[in-house]
Amino acid sequence: MVARLYTFDTGVVDQPIVAGQDGIDEIVDALAPTYADTGYGGVCVRAGSPANTADSRFRMLLGLTGNHSGSIVMRNNTAHGSATSSVNFFHITAADNTQIIQFRATPNNALSIRVNAVEHRVGSPNEIPVGAWFRVDWTLIGSTFSWLLFYDRDGTSADLSGTVDTSAVTQPAAKLMLGAQSTSTTIIKDWSFDTIRIKNYGSGFTTPYPSVVRNKWSGDGLPNGTLDTTSAGPGDTTFGFVSPNVFVDNSGGRPPRIRLAQVVGSNCYVSWGASRLINPVPQGAIRMYAEFTGWHASNAFALLTAVDAVGGTVWRVDISETDGNVRLRNATTLLAESAWTLPLNQRLRIETIFSTSEFGVYVYLGDSSVVLNELAVTSLAAPQFVGIRFGNNASSYAIPTKYFDDIVLTEDPFLVGPPVPEPPTPLFPVTVWDGAAELPISSVAVWDGTNEIPISSIDIAA
Repeated sequence: MVARLYTFDTGVVDQPIVAGQDGIDEIVDALAPTYADTGYGGVCVRAGSPANTADSRFRMLLGLTGNHSGSIVMRNNTAHGSATSSVNFFHITAADNTQIIQFRATPNNALSIRVNAVEHRVGSPNEIPVGAWFRVDWTLIGSTFSWLLFYDRDGTSADLSGTVDTSAVTQPAAKLMLGAQSTSTTIIKDWSFDTIRIKNYGSGFTTPYPSVVRNKWSGDGLPNGTLDTTSAGPGDTTFGFVSPNVFVDNSGGRPPRIRLAQVVGSNCYVSWGASRLINPVPQGAIRMYAEFTGWHASNAFALLTAVDAVGGTVWRVDISETDGNVRLRNATTLLAESAWTLPLNQRLRIETIFSTSEFGVYVYLGDSSVVLNELAVTSLAAPQFVGIRFGNNASSYAIPTKYFDDIVLTEDPFLVGPPVPEPPTPLFPVTVWDGAAELPISSVAVWDGTNEIPISSIDIAA
């Protein structure tokens, strides 16, 4: 099973995107899209600009071929201004770039959908908003393409929806092509794209990114010292149990973090039990950052252990002795073991998805959106748990030092991704003088009652 998440948040604003990063396969046109500020925290990809008339597109790998579900956040930044031409902005294609699905903004901003250059949906005027983010979720199963459009990118109730027959194209889906393109050389082309999610298990996406967080622990602001059941940063859920030899450690890429220094005769883990989870957890995802300094010569390390009301194992992710292979287990059985090994002395992001339709682990280097390694099975008969342990419950041996950080448990069985950046803080005074009055400002523009005025064009009051 496959899951992918691309948020572009590691991109540098105003720099061109690069093939080979963030799942980007190819820059299609001479005008390369660039990374841009989303305006709500984080980074997106922008293809074009307010006065641009050149095509600007890029291709993304789905990470799979064939049946899948997807989700993407988009914005038509500037009205295209044509009474006769359309802008193509979103395509699903085969590996050879044959177009399967094509989304277009028509002259009156209706949403047109084509299959193999034949229009299957004409749409109605002004369905595509200008200057506002919206989200499209879709599922492609066989020759049936089902889609939902949300005017609120964080919405859960779709504003438009439909189904399209794609049987005219027989090649399986493998890529996305995003950007702005038209046969017209005078039409404005200016679109932005963010938060692409792809998976080929379970039902389609119908909820926004990020998923609702049940529990989290980052420890922000904690000093070095012993970790206990009161240790928490802002918004954190304290651990219900903390074994000996577990510490707050102000080191690593985003300190502080948890240091596990197990010794013989003592287990070494932290956990959220029933008192911290409140309700049983039937499905979801766990993101954690981890660094491993070594493996025990002959014993496994339990990374995650989901337990029932009496402490029995429901499912487990552990790391094999000696070499660092990852293993997936249910209560009694080894379900899968990786041929790859976890690297040592690296800040890794490890995401575990659990539901009745998938049980999988996805490993990344730090905040990268490109999967380093993955291991998954197609089902987990009974994933629900009432407690989750992070670390070893065995006490008969010592393990090399391990570090954990930025732990999140979410409600949906979708990839979590890196911590979502906070919206930028304006670097300007609270108000500006427009020649008549003091006006509140944003980091981009102010409203003078009639128009938005770019900050750069206004004299800031002393």
